[in-house]
Amino acid sequence: MVRIGLVGIGFMGRIHFLGARKLQGAAVTAVCSRDGAKLAGDWTNTRGNFGPPPGQVDLGECKRYERFEQMLADPDIDLVDVCTPTHLHPEMAIAALEAGKHVLVEKAIALTTADADAMVEAARRAGRLLMVAHVLPFFPEFRYLDDAVRGGAYGKLLGGHFTRVISRPDWSSDIGDVTKTGGPAVDLHIHDTHFVGLLAGVPARVCSTGIVAPDGSVEYLTTHYLYEVGPYPHLLQRCGRDIGPAFHPRLRGVSREGHFGAQFLRSPADGLLGGRHRLGARSGRVGRSCRFVHNRTTDGGRGRAFG
Repeated sequence: MVRIGLVGIGFMGRIHFLGARKLQGAAVTAVCSRDGAKLAGDWTNTRGNFGPPPGQVDLGECKRYERFEQMLADPDIDLVDVCTPTHLHPEMAIAALEAGKHVLVEKAIALTTADADAMVEAARRAGRLLMVAHVLPFFPEFRYLDDAVRGGAYGKLLGGHFTRVISRPDWSSDIGDVTKTGGPAVDLHIHDTHFVGLLAGVPARVCSTGIVAPDGSVEYLTTHYLYEVGPYPHLLQRCGRDIGPAFHPRLRGVSREGHFGAQFLRSPADGLLGGRHRLGARSGRVGRSCRFVHNRTTDGGRGRAFG
């Protein structure tokens, strides 16, 4: 069994902890926080924009550490799950790797490419895994689009339009601090850039425009991924934060046969993602509303929606 040490009990730390309960062959066996109340199981102030309401957590037999160095010295921990703000990732991940632990680090990996490169090099030196928690490919709507493109069910991908808007992070001063997270252009858009690269490969050119907030962060941006060679001439991603509480990804691919895509709506009151979803079939439920849309121009129809 992989024994996980979780450091950083904020919103994402809580989500990782709850997700780990569903793992087979792994479990959180230790937690680390400077907050004594959180070590006692009081996680009422770890709210975020999705997941179940925070509250008391039964940590059971989990070891509890106030200092990160104490956790790293524990020989019974195989993997350290770093869920602290982004500006702390490089130092903590490198220390864990040098202590002989595998590392899972929340996105973004770091705020600079130099820090990210240093983390990758530390993993190579230590002979340990360094993994970044890019989760979009595992969401039903993103998985559907990826399967459709790779399988060629609707023909060759010619272009795509993606939109992802999320609520402002008023639940956390750390997440709202651009010096700690990089703002939406890094904290959110890193997800989208990862998925576009996974779907279509590394683009030849990237062009972004955005709205700059008073704190200097980019609040809303539109990015064009341009491919000079190959089957993907144009992909467009819009990403930003909204005043509303919901999470709204909308994905649409374009092929010679028409449009195909997925739309997903979720509110903060909804639970963790769960269940399996396929086009035309439903086994389980995700969030409050999940809709897969297939609209092929060749069949003359208006498409079909499921969910």
